[in-house]
This record gives sequence, structure tokens and C-alpha cells, in this order.
Amino acid sequence: MQITQDAHTVSGLMSHEEASSIVLAFAFGGALGDVKGKGIVYSHLSTDETTTNWIADLQDFELDQPVDRYLININRISRKVTSYSSITIPRVECEECVLAATGHQVKAITRSVDGSLSISYRVSIVEDGAIEYLIQLRFFADVTSMNLLMTFAAANTSSAVLPIPQVYMIPGELERPKKSRFGRQLTRFIHGSMAGSIYTTMTHVTRLAFVSNMARAYEAIWDLPIPQAPRLIGELRATSADPVDNQTITLHVGPDRQYGFTEPFTSVRDHFRAFVRFHLAAFEAQDGIEAYKQRYLSRVKAFVEAGMYNIPEIVETIPIVAQHCDLAPHNVILKATDVDSLMVSEIAAVIDWDFVAAAPFMSATRSIEMLFREFAQNDFGPEFPLAGELRKAFWDAIPKWKAWYEHEATVVYLGWYRFALFLKPAQPDDDIDEQELWNVFWAENVRVTEGMLRKYGGGVV
Repeated sequence: MQITQDAHTVSGLMSHEEASSIVLAFAFGGALGDVKGKGIVYSHLSTDETTTNWIADLQDFELDQPVDRYLININRISRKVTSYSSITIPRVECEECVLAATGHQVKAITRSVDGSLSISYRVSIVEDGAIEYLIQLRFFADVTSMNLLMTFAAANTSSAVLPIPQVYMIPGELERPKKSRFGRQLTRFIHGSMAGSIYTTMTHVTRLAFVSNMARAYEAIWDLPIPQAPRLIGELRATSADPVDNQTITLHVGPDRQYGFTEPFTSVRDHFRAFVRFHLAAFEAQDGIEAYKQRYLSRVKAFVEAGMYNIPEIVETIPIVAQHCDLAPHNVILKATDVDSLMVSEIAAVIDWDFVAAAPFMSATRSIEMLFREFAQNDFGPEFPLAGELRKAFWDAIPKWKAWYEHEATVVYLGWYRFALFLKPAQPDDDIDEQELWNVFWAENVRVTEGMLRKYGGGVV
């Protein structure tokens, strides 16, 4: 997973793409540990005039366990790794955070399963054996805003529909980003099973119930009261006059850090154009897809550079709503129970609110599709058996949003949004043959791209 942050471009200095290649070579070279059977997950953290900083780890994706994450610093002039260090929270720091935020004494601390943008510690306390906390070091989140957004969402929705872990403000955390690249978040630990680890093995009946619950969770977020004047698309942030009390929380829309945008958008079409250009840049930088680039890069680039002025105006009518930007089974905890976990469909918590946006409601399409498809390297895995019933259960659970899902504005929106998502194909494994490469692995990329160029490309050939 890559997160794009602001990166200074200085003539003669190493580019963002060069730095990512150095990170991969460094990690695959064994500096972070044995790479056999593992993949490398990395993200850009920050860049100044001479140094670029990255986070990387080695993961065995078949194992659901904590991983060691590292901060890697690269000199942009010499193009060499200058230092790297393990990212941790020392025990004494955990104890100080818990005591300051809750008044409780720490009894024991263990590493917990991490999110993709954090490291996590599970904490038990001396005073009450039934209470546990989760303290996380978050790499990109504005933790104060994140806590306030979670508090706001919890106050404006039903906990039975959208359960959110209770958050605890760590004194002084508001000032921490000025001194450290990372923010610390303290929440109540929620017992249960991660839906992402068991979803594919659930019975169909349980899966139907779960997707209905997920639909209602989406609806609860989409219905949150967010700023509407002016109508803006961007990252949703929260402030409070008293971050400890949280009685008065104000929401505002700013630039989207995920894509490195410098301002929010007032137009769905303008947001589309920036979103597509972001993915075009990733397409141009992608390695290992030379055959696909030869066939499509110049055509797609000509289409995008022409300005995409023929995006239908009807997309401006689509609702702009609050979005948890990664609401999928891997960020949902199911209720703990003595019953077989494969038959549990009730949501105990929605977690990892690192990025929240004000965005067109079906910008959540990629996450929603995870409910209907198997995971695949090409981001378009085969549908689950009876996927049609799963989709029906999802939309039937939220009739108001089903009507919008079927609306012409959404149909047009999804065509353009999917064009951005499938504009860049994934790099295939070395052992895939050419026929399978084009007819299976890249088939959806080809179908979506060709369809868009035929419909809106004009003179593009």
C-alpha cells in the first residue's frame, strides 16, 4: 500500500519513483529480515530538500500476526539509505499514555495485530481485569482529528448499527506532530474476530446477514451531518474548542492527503479529473507492464491530457457524504461469541478511521466490492458463489441509497470512477502466459479502458 504525501521536487535530486525502487531493493536485499515467502509493504512518509523517509515491512500475508515495521531514511543526493530503525512504542511510554489518559495503571502489554498504517499494543490494567486498551502508533493520521471524528460519528449514529471503539485523549498529543512524525491513539480494546480473516469461509446465510449489517453501517456514515455550504469534496477533518471535553466538535473539509491534492474540490467533475490524473501518473511509473503500456499508455494519456471536458454534468447531482475511506471486512470486528465464528454476523466495531472524506457516496465502490469478490492480485477477483444475492442483500437493507445506486448519475459516476481504478493494471507474476495475461489478468482493465475511450475518447485511437 502506498500513501502519497507532499514531496518536494528539486532539480538533480532523486524522484519519488526512484526512492520507492531503493526501498524495495533495500528490503528485498534482506536488510529487514528473511524475505522468503513474504511480500513487502511500504509507504512514503515525508520528504524535505535532501532526505526522503519511508516505512516498510515484510509480511507473510497468510499469517494474521504483528509485523516489524521500519523507518527508512534515504539521502536524495547520494541516493543511498542513510539509516533505518524499528518503529516501536517503549513500555514506559505506553504506561505514561494510559495513566495520563485514563488514570489506570498498566498490568501487561503485548503486541497486537496491526493495521496497514499503524503498529498496535494491547494493554491490560491493574484496576479491572475486564478492561483492556489498544494503543497505536499511527503513521499518517492526525490523531486528534481522528479521535474527534470517531467521537462525532459515535454521537450521531446508533451504536447497534455503527459501533465505534471509545477513544481517550492523551494529554499533549495535539502538540506531538510538531515533534514526531507519528501520532499515538488510545482506544478501548474490542474483543471479537476480524471479519476479514473469516469472511471467505462464512456460510452463505451468515454472509447475507453480514453484508446487510455492513450496508447499514455504510448508511449510518453516509447520513452523518457534514458541511454542505459550500459543497466540498476532500478530506474531512474535525476540531474542538476543548479536545478533552469534546462537547463542541466542528467538521471542515480540506485537501485530501491520500492523493496529495492541494485543495478541496467544489465540483465532482474537477475531482474526477484530478483523481484520474493521479492514477495516470501511477500508470506511467508502474514497472513490469511494458506490453500493456505499449498498447494503452499513449492513448490513455492523450485522452486525459485533452482535459476530459465531456464528463456528463449529471454527476454533479450525486450526494456528497461522509466516507470511512477503508470500510471493508479487514476493518470490522465481529462480536465475540461461544458460537462457531463462521456463523457470527453482528458487528462489534468499525476500526481504523485514519482517513475520512467528504466524497460522492459511491466513491466507496472498491471497498463495497470486497463483499462480493475474492481477493485477487489484479484487484478484480472472481465473484463469490451467489454474489447476486449478496449485492441484493446489501442494497435492499438501505432502500434510500439503493435508489441512488440505481440512479443515472451514479451509473455515469461509476463508469468514470472505475476508469480511474482500472487505468493502471497490476504487475503480473512472471509465470503467467500471454494468453492468460490479456484474457484474464488484464481483462477488466482492457474492458473498462476500451469502453471509456470508445464512449468519451473522441479522436483518441
